[in-house]
Amino acid sequence: MLPDISGCKNILGEVQLPPSKSILNRILIMADLAGQNLPPQSKADSGDSVIMRNLLQKKPEQYYAGMAGAVARFLTARLAILPGEHVLTASDRMLLRPMAPLIDVLQSLGANITCLGNEGFLPLRINGGKLKGGKASISGEISSQFVSALLMVAPYFKKGLELNVKQPFNSRPYALMTAALMREAGAEVEIKNNRFIVAPKPYTSVPGRVESDWSSAAFFYQLLAVARKGYLFMPGLNKNSLQGDAYAATFYANLGVESKFTPKGVHIQFNPKHPLPEKIDLDCSAFPDLVQSFACACAALKIPARFTGISTLRDKETDRLGALYVELMKLGVLMSWDEDRLELLSFRPANPVTIRTYGDHRMAMAFAPLHVLFNRLKIENPEVVTKSFPGFWNELKAVCHID
Repeated sequence: MLPDISGCKNILGEVQLPPSKSILNRILIMADLAGQNLPPQSKADSGDSVIMRNLLQKKPEQYYAGMAGAVARFLTARLAILPGEHVLTASDRMLLRPMAPLIDVLQSLGANITCLGNEGFLPLRINGGKLKGGKASISGEISSQFVSALLMVAPYFKKGLELNVKQPFNSRPYALMTAALMREAGAEVEIKNNRFIVAPKPYTSVPGRVESDWSSAAFFYQLLAVARKGYLFMPGLNKNSLQGDAYAATFYANLGVESKFTPKGVHIQFNPKHPLPEKIDLDCSAFPDLVQSFACACAALKIPARFTGISTLRDKETDRLGALYVELMKLGVLMSWDEDRLELLSFRPANPVTIRTYGDHRMAMAFAPLHVLFNRLKIENPEVVTKSFPGFWNELKAVCHID
């Protein structure tokens, strides 16, 4: 339920973030490959991680990934080496998201995969078995999830894998996260620029540690930046995180939100003496999932901004680039955009509006902090946040004090 935070007098408290779904989904795949028990489920787990865990535990004849891109892509690689015949499908939106680069590489390495609909897209029939592995190349432009999917199963290829990722390599930090987690689990992974070399050495002990989710933390940094007041503590966040979205702390420091890290987490506080930047120009190719938060913060604070390296946003849960453009226009933002760029140019007064979420959790969470400024703002289908942060609305309400 969407809380009314428009009369918020103070922002103060502790935010219980979900575990990083990026890390947890990788650990789930690796634990399954290693034959280990999967980490126990918590109430805070993202909807995507719940789907992943259930499918890996049950191993049904037909796998349904819902709207979860990482689940669909990681399972494609996992099922390619799981003996037997499997069918993998997903929601209507996921059936439109590209899979061809991953399918092509797996087939070149010996996988038996058939597209049951349009070529290069779900649904798939996968006849799993041992793969030879070897050398392969893949585009890094569409999704780093393809790279991570291949890397995670590579220790179980007969010859391992030498994977060359062709430029541009978008969201590269996610692939580096995968490699780091694999090493923790006992795999041998060597990285030479954009070439990943994985030895045919199975996992020995998959880590059970899952740090809190930086992607979710960004919206609470945004809350302080937009409200221009407040103090919060978020446990479980590390300064030297494997998560590329830890860049949120750097971005919001530029908007006056200061971070103090401790062994238990991060304390964040708004500094009212910090001047706002006159303009922002940022390449977001390493952290595209933060763009909605950044753009909404700049819109609320009337900061002209130019975000580039964002072409992958068009192939997410929705066309995030198009959705941002439409919904920010409702708030009086004049913009310019193309396939890889969004510019916030000028700002006019806005009337009360209802923000469409397009079935996208990040659309709901990115616009939610703006409610402290736009007191009649409404958000359609607020329940979409369960995909990544089931407790988001409760946490937001708990730290926004009306009295």
